[in-house]
Amino acid sequence: MEANIIILLVSAIVLAVWLYFATRLITGYEDIDILYVVRLFITAIIVVAIVPIIASVFNFVGAGEISSMIVFLSTIYVVRYIIVEYVEGDNWRDSIWIAFLSLVLAYVIYIILLRFFGVRIIVP
Repeated sequence: MEANIIILLVSAIVLAVWLYFATRLITGYEDIDILYVVRLFITAIIVVAIVPIIASVFNFVGAGEISSMIVFLSTIYVVRYIIVEYVEGDNWRDSIWIAFLSLVLAYVIYIILLRFFGVRIIVP
Protein backbone atom coordinates (compact mmCIF):
# COMPACT_ATOMS: atom_id res chain seq x y z
CA MET A 1 0.00 0.00 0.00
CA GLU A 2 2.80 2.42 0.87
CA ALA A 3 4.55 1.58 -2.40
CA ASN A 4 1.41 2.52 -4.35
CA ILE A 5 1.24 5.88 -2.59
CA ILE A 6 4.91 6.52 -3.37
CA ILE A 7 4.34 5.56 -7.00
CA LEU A 8 1.31 7.85 -7.11
CA LEU A 9 3.31 10.78 -5.70
CA VAL A 10 6.24 10.19 -8.07
CA SER A 11 3.79 10.01 -10.98
CA ALA A 12 2.19 13.27 -9.84
CA ILE A 13 5.58 14.98 -9.59
CA VAL A 14 6.53 13.82 -13.10
CA LEU A 15 3.16 15.00 -14.42
CA ALA A 16 3.50 18.36 -12.61
CA VAL A 17 6.85 18.95 -14.32
CA TRP A 18 5.26 17.92 -17.62
CA LEU A 19 2.38 20.34 -16.99
CA TYR A 20 4.86 23.14 -16.33
CA PHE A 21 6.63 22.54 -19.64
CA ALA A 22 3.35 22.09 -21.53
CA THR A 23 2.00 25.34 -20.06
CA ARG A 24 5.24 27.11 -20.85
CA LEU A 25 5.21 25.79 -24.42
CA ILE A 26 1.58 26.66 -25.09
CA THR A 27 1.11 29.91 -23.17
CA GLY A 28 4.65 31.22 -22.91
CA TYR A 29 4.33 31.68 -19.14
CA GLU A 30 7.83 31.37 -17.63
CA ASP A 31 7.51 32.64 -14.04
CA ILE A 32 7.64 30.17 -11.17
CA ASP A 33 6.29 30.98 -7.72
CA ILE A 34 5.06 28.78 -4.91
CA LEU A 35 1.36 29.25 -5.73
CA TYR A 36 1.96 28.20 -9.33
CA VAL A 37 3.90 25.09 -8.24
CA VAL A 38 1.11 24.16 -5.82
CA ARG A 39 -1.46 24.59 -8.60
CA LEU A 40 0.59 22.37 -10.92
CA PHE A 41 0.89 19.69 -8.23
CA ILE A 42 -2.82 19.78 -7.36
CA THR A 43 -3.70 19.43 -11.04
CA ALA A 44 -1.27 16.52 -11.39
CA ILE A 45 -2.75 14.76 -8.34
CA ILE A 46 -6.25 15.20 -9.76
CA VAL A 47 -5.23 13.85 -13.16
CA VAL A 48 -3.23 10.91 -11.77
CA ALA A 49 -5.58 9.90 -8.94
CA ILE A 50 -9.10 11.18 -9.51
CA VAL A 51 -9.43 10.83 -13.28
CA PRO A 52 -8.91 7.01 -13.17
CA ILE A 53 -11.58 6.85 -10.46
CA ILE A 54 -14.02 8.67 -12.75
CA ALA A 55 -13.18 6.29 -15.60
CA SER A 56 -13.61 3.26 -13.33
CA VAL A 57 -17.00 4.46 -12.12
CA PHE A 58 -18.27 4.94 -15.67
CA ASN A 59 -16.89 1.54 -16.70
CA PHE A 60 -18.50 -0.09 -13.67
CA VAL A 61 -21.87 1.47 -14.45
CA GLY A 62 -21.63 0.21 -18.01
CA ALA A 63 -21.02 3.53 -19.72
CA GLY A 64 -17.43 2.76 -20.68
CA GLU A 65 -17.82 4.31 -24.11
CA ILE A 66 -18.47 7.74 -22.69
CA SER A 67 -15.85 7.57 -19.92
CA SER A 68 -13.03 8.78 -22.17
CA MET A 69 -15.00 11.87 -23.14
CA ILE A 70 -15.97 12.61 -19.52
CA VAL A 71 -12.34 12.20 -18.41
CA PHE A 72 -11.10 14.52 -21.15
CA LEU A 73 -13.74 17.16 -20.41
CA SER A 74 -13.12 17.03 -16.67
CA THR A 75 -9.38 17.39 -17.27
CA ILE A 76 -10.01 20.42 -19.49
CA TYR A 77 -12.04 22.06 -16.72
CA VAL A 78 -9.44 21.24 -14.06
CA VAL A 79 -6.61 22.65 -16.17
CA ARG A 80 -8.67 25.68 -17.13
CA TYR A 81 -9.68 26.70 -13.64
CA ILE A 82 -6.53 25.71 -11.76
CA ILE A 83 -3.65 26.49 -14.14
CA VAL A 84 -4.76 28.61 -17.10
CA GLU A 85 -6.84 30.94 -14.96
CA TYR A 86 -3.71 31.73 -12.94
CA VAL A 87 -1.42 32.02 -15.96
CA GLU A 88 -3.38 34.09 -18.44
CA GLY A 89 -7.04 34.36 -17.61
CA ASP A 90 -9.80 33.19 -19.91
CA ASN A 91 -8.38 30.96 -22.64
CA TRP A 92 -10.13 27.67 -23.37
CA ARG A 93 -7.99 26.75 -26.37
CA ASP A 94 -4.83 26.58 -24.26
CA SER A 95 -6.70 24.56 -21.64
CA ILE A 96 -7.67 21.97 -24.23
CA TRP A 97 -4.09 21.51 -25.46
CA ILE A 98 -2.58 21.39 -21.97
CA ALA A 99 -5.24 18.88 -20.89
CA PHE A 100 -4.57 16.75 -23.96
CA LEU A 101 -0.81 16.71 -23.31
CA SER A 102 -1.33 15.90 -19.63
CA LEU A 103 -3.64 12.97 -20.44
CA VAL A 104 -1.15 11.62 -22.97
CA LEU A 105 1.56 11.54 -20.31
CA ALA A 106 -0.84 10.16 -17.68
CA TYR A 107 -1.70 7.34 -20.09
CA VAL A 108 1.99 6.64 -20.74
CA ILE A 109 2.66 6.57 -16.98
CA TYR A 110 -0.28 4.21 -16.46
CA ILE A 111 0.93 1.84 -19.20
CA ILE A 112 4.51 1.85 -17.86
CA LEU A 113 3.32 1.13 -14.33
CA LEU A 114 1.05 -1.65 -15.54
CA ARG A 115 3.44 -3.35 -17.96
CA PHE A 116 6.77 -3.04 -16.19
CA PHE A 117 5.80 -2.96 -12.52
CA GLY A 118 2.38 -4.62 -12.48
CA VAL A 119 0.89 -1.70 -10.58
CA ARG A 120 -2.63 -0.50 -11.24
CA ILE A 121 -3.60 2.91 -9.96
CA ILE A 122 -7.24 1.83 -9.74
CA VAL A 123 -8.01 -1.84 -9.24
CA PRO A 124 -11.39 -2.78 -10.74
